[in-house]
Amino acid sequence: MRDTKKIGTKAVLEAGGFLLEHITKVRKINEKMGGADLFTTADKISEEIIAKLIHKNFPTHGVFSEESGDMYAGQDLQWVIDPLDGTKHFVKGLPFFAVALVLRSKKGPLQSFVYIPKTNELFIAQKGSGTTYNGKTCRVSNEKSLLNAIIYVEFPSTKFKIDWQPEDYNRAWKIYENLTRSCFRTRAYGSGPIGMAYTAMGAFDAYVRFQPLAYEDVLAGSLLIEEAGGQVTDQVGKKLLINGHDLNARVLATNGKIHQEILKVFEK
Repeated sequence: MRDTKKIGTKAVLEAGGFLLEHITKVRKINEKMGGADLFTTADKISEEIIAKLIHKNFPTHGVFSEESGDMYAGQDLQWVIDPLDGTKHFVKGLPFFAVALVLRSKKGPLQSFVYIPKTNELFIAQKGSGTTYNGKTCRVSNEKSLLNAIIYVEFPSTKFKIDWQPEDYNRAWKIYENLTRSCFRTRAYGSGPIGMAYTAMGAFDAYVRFQPLAYEDVLAGSLLIEEAGGQVTDQVGKKLLINGHDLNARVLATNGKIHQEILKVFEK
């Protein structure tokens, strides 16, 4: 696993470096979800940097990207790439974008990498070995009271990668209202990998995703949080199987100390 960690780290750093160098040179290729999301030259080249590096070093591994789907077939191990999470932010000049990469087996994630180029922050998790933030071990927060908690949220939107029913959309807003009335404060940067990485390092006390599960958005962050001592479930407290898109699953990831308190808020 040492070699995969080395190459995974190199891949996200090189992709992130490219994004920083070309932030003013990006060109839109097409729109996704009627303009709610974008696919740009930056997404594509970042994807190619990572995929080519991985395939060169691990030709028997599969490679899947959020943008292109299956790029290389593999046997037991697969890499999952989110080459640019927060493309709209990137295009508009906002700093809230990241590169996420996961190595997983059929049983689940083995290693995950999240790199935030603008702030040069690198998060790495390895199954059974913990999570690091810029090379130092990090842990989730010790906050035990929801009343004092700062929670990162992924807001509901009118457009999704996955369609869902109006009643689910309306219920999500009601849950969000209940949550904001129950905690100290909520924050939203519009990037799942960033929100989950900052939860893993204890900056946020929980991460709540109101949108249906799109697994490439949360796969890397889930391992970061679990290996930092946190807890990840769906929003009724059941084990979350992050194997694909799931219309009925929404993520709750916390420091483990306020998890049950948030689940009770969701029941209201």
